[in-house]
Amino acid sequence: MFLDEIGNLPLSGQVKLLRVLQTGEFERLGSHKTQKVKVRVISATNADLAQDIAEGRFREDLFYRLNVIELALPPLNQRIDDILPLVQHFVGVKFSLSKPAQQALLQHRWPGNVRELENACKRAVLLAQSHVLTEADFGLTPVMSAARSASSPISTTSVSRPSEKELSVPLHVYVPTSIPVNTAFSDDAARAQALSTHEAIEVSREDIEAALKQHHGVIARVAKALGLSRQALYRRMDKFGLDKS
Repeated sequence: MFLDEIGNLPLSGQVKLLRVLQTGEFERLGSHKTQKVKVRVISATNADLAQDIAEGRFREDLFYRLNVIELALPPLNQRIDDILPLVQHFVGVKFSLSKPAQQALLQHRWPGNVRELENACKRAVLLAQSHVLTEADFGLTPVMSAARSASSPISTTSVSRPSEKELSVPLHVYVPTSIPVNTAFSDDAARAQALSTHEAIEVSREDIEAALKQHHGVIARVAKALGLSRQALYRRMDKFGLDKS
């Protein structure tokens, strides 16, 4: 059983979890019948549990019950060698990466860590025009990646951004976890249906400005690079007050 963000569990829930870990017993919601369970527990958190214990937000006895083996997992931008193997894992064996795509993936800071990388891979599979994925499929052209490395704006994928403090704190995991494999589309109809939803992808002002500069203001090319229709691109340019001429 994997318990993510264990540090956010309220004290009332910590008491119940401690009982399960100690006795292997629990009652289902709405039932008075005691159930028995035998599971291996994996938990993870970005929180400083030692500080939470000192401030009374996390039970010390639960911490020692969970903390049998602790693994400190650094942020993805400190594990550059992991990026390309993870990408290949997420996109599956049907796809390969172009050299520019590999370079853009390695240059990006990935402030959203593996979740952001996984979402970028899903986007690439949805928008792919061939079995060789390009940097545009990931929404990471070289210019855009360089701009993000310098200023860390919002990515083109819809992910929740951690704070700078969270980025500097390693993820604490108590046993290795498996990563779900992204499923590739089996037919063109499924891909076409997925492409119809691509306008929901969020892009930032910096993304648009970088793409405009790279493609010399040619709207059709900019829209294609960002994975948007021209109408959707115009709407975003209006939103950010960018010159469409």
